[in-house]
Amino acid sequence: MPPNAPPPSPPAAGVPDGSPLRIGGPIEPPEKTKNVLPVYPPEAKEAKIQGVVVLEIQVDSAGLVTDAKVIRGVDGLDDAARDAVLQWEFHPTLVNGRPVAIIMTVTVNFTLKNPDGNQQTTGRN
Repeated sequence: MPPNAPPPSPPAAGVPDGSPLRIGGPIEPPEKTKNVLPVYPPEAKEAKIQGVVVLEIQVDSAGLVTDAKVIRGVDGLDDAARDAVLQWEFHPTLVNGRPVAIIMTVTVNFTLKNPDGNQQTTGRN
């Protein structure tokens, strides 16, 4: 840093090192502003694979999903769930009036609702 440069802004109060905060307690889940449903993989659809994929996501201070890790998966559906969740967007989470990065758990449900193969997929936070 040049000698005359101002010091960097401190992290948000309650965030000692600026690392993401886990949703819970006083930190409420953010509101999703962009939802992208997963594409049901054709192989999973043909094999009639259904289930719930649980992911841990990191959302930056602008509300963009920057990382998604499957913590409970379903063979054949994990990649589709992760691809969709990485496109989600949220209102930024505020702590003491400042936007902060967060970590939270979300689910993506894959359900074949009709014997003809029409599917229903949902994603929630």
